[in-house]
Amino acid sequence: MGMGQSVLTLPDDRSIVVESNALIGGIEFADAAGGRGGFIFHDAHRANPGDSTGTTRIRVWTLIGSVSVQSAGTGGRD
Repeated sequence: MGMGQSVLTLPDDRSIVVESNALIGGIEFADAAGGRGGFIFHDAHRANPGDSTGTTRIRVWTLIGSVSVQSAGTGGRD
């Protein structure tokens, strides 16, 4: 994505690592207080680290923008 906001809805039954990279941007997680962001920004976060087999990795790249990550169980954005 170039500019704007992306919303990722993650399944509750898989271990997932979300990596966010942006020239200028940020990321916020529904299961964590606050968000992070900045200039030449990188963040990695593990969601649902339970007993599932294997881990899915999702990488999001933006020039200018933000990423909102939510669980399918939250029923929508916080």
